[in-house]
Amino acid sequence: MTTDTDHDTVERDYKADPEDVRIGTHVAFLVGPEQPEDGDAAQEPRLVLVYKAELDPPRWGLPGGSWGAYPDETPVDTAARHLGVRLGVRSDGYPTVLGNDWVLADRYPPGLNIIFDGGTITPTEAALMRPMPGSAYGEVKFVPVSEIFEAELNDPEKLRIIQALRVLTAGRGFAMTVHGVPIPTPAHRAL
Repeated sequence: MTTDTDHDTVERDYKADPEDVRIGTHVAFLVGPEQPEDGDAAQEPRLVLVYKAELDPPRWGLPGGSWGAYPDETPVDTAARHLGVRLGVRSDGYPTVLGNDWVLADRYPPGLNIIFDGGTITPTEAALMRPMPGSAYGEVKFVPVSEIFEAELNDPEKLRIIQALRVLTAGRGFAMTVHGVPIPTPAHRAL
């Protein structure tokens, strides 16, 4: 609903005047365990997080960026481009979706965050991930998967990552969430 200059309520024509919708593309990379020395336990996988200094407020999250700068670019292409420009990671894309998280309007327009599977990378590949000069990232860190609940992440980001990791662990389907909380299926809603 919008109002005209007389403050009367008028119906909005969403086809002629659509809402702005933000699409975020994020990539979940797991850093595989180091090869254990004889008698040592294997290290658990770690998740790649970046400090997004350009956000207000700045915060930690999955690497990626917003879609929409180039009209012929798919969200897969956007994720690959942002990782190349911001972390020096070269890829043809990340076509496997781990989750879609709908973000309700608050300070920003509503949006959809797409979480792609970046796969498991080696510790050597992870060590090469660095914020590129002039990029929006201030730092890269690798958080053990078991420590995600304690990580310095805002709640929706933390929940979004946890749902994506659950899908990755299960090896099937993907999570559709709202602010990181799973959307019940129609069968669950009927209960």
